[in-house]
Amino acid sequence: MANNDDTAKDNADEVELQNDGPDESQAQPKRTEQFPSLKGTEEGREQEVEQRSADGSDGTRFEKKFIVDKGAENSEPQHEANRANVLEDAIQRGLHPRGEVRFDGAEDITREPAEPGRRFFPLVELTYSVETIPAAVDTQPAETTTPRDQIESDDGSTSTPTDKPAAGATRRAEAAKAEKSATAKTSSRTSSATAKSSTSKTSTKSTAAAKPATTKKE
Repeated sequence: MANNDDTAKDNADEVELQNDGPDESQAQPKRTEQFPSLKGTEEGREQEVEQRSADGSDGTRFEKKFIVDKGAENSEPQHEANRANVLEDAIQRGLHPRGEVRFDGAEDITREPAEPGRRFFPLVELTYSVETIPAAVDTQPAETTTPRDQIESDDGSTSTPTDKPAAGATRRAEAAKAEKSATAKTSSRTSSATAKSSTSKTSTKSTAAAKPATTKKE
């Protein structure tokens, strides 16, 4: 009876050891299925961007389409709002945009009225795209173009996005300018403090030299 108990205990130990920890040989393929970019190939990146794009993609360019009333394609505020929305959607889908959003064109679409006899309003489909990097393999996430970057770069003019500097470059230029300004202020304060100290010492010496000698009474 004792031998049977020992055998059962050994079998239980073996089962416990076999179930200890996940099977990494199976976990890795599942991870690359979820994040194809981890394969380290351009094809893997394109595959992941395509999987995360609701409206399609072109290579690693994330695409998004908007259906609006006819004539809205001529409205710059409409384009500004759509560009910011494209960036927001891409980030929420696990992609990091690079550069500015590009307007790829407008296409008239036809939709039948919801009810017979109702007035038909002409519509247009606007398509935008932006270069992206899957977040899983992005080694420079600070270079991500955010909706705020896009809004700040949009100045309300009729110039196209390609005429404007990339948001990442703008941020770097602003950071360098701020650092230069801070250095100049520090240098100015140091020089002012040094000059003040020197003036104070000179004044003290002059006062001491001008002080009359005390006559000793006999």
